[in-house]
Amino acid sequence: SFGVVLVELLLRREPIFTTVTGSGQNLSNYFLWELKARPIKEIVAAQVCEEATEEEIKSVSSLAEMCLMLRSEDRPTMKQVEMTLQFLRTKRLTSSHAAAENDEEMQSLLHTRSEVSCESLANNLGVSANPESGNSHKCYSLEQEFISSIGLPR
Repeated sequence: SFGVVLVELLLRREPIFTTVTGSGQNLSNYFLWELKARPIKEIVAAQVCEEATEEEIKSVSSLAEMCLMLRSEDRPTMKQVEMTLQFLRTKRLTSSHAAAENDEEMQSLLHTRSEVSCESLANNLGVSANPESGNSHKCYSLEQEFISSIGLPR
């Protein structure tokens, strides 16, 4: 079932897995039982927690829970599942695109701000920030330090 596949992805386990006691456990039953007993962030695999937001995890786990309903009338159709997953995917792509744009804008602002700071520092010191002048100083930023130190061994 689609619910089992979603749970496999969330927990990173096989449909029938071996517990710490050595017995075989049904992943669907385990998931539904644990969902009642613990918060979802404690149940899902660490990799999932790192890669997804809590809202995304809750949405997918809720969808998986609906797909695992015993009565077929209570389960969503494949089309409903597909549409829900497509919506979550679009939402994630939109938010990551917006975050990338915000990051680019922030980088641009930081770069502009560091140039202005260098120029004002040079003016306060009575030194020209013009690279063509003979006594120009190279402005240095912490950002440049971080970037240049990336390749150094630790």
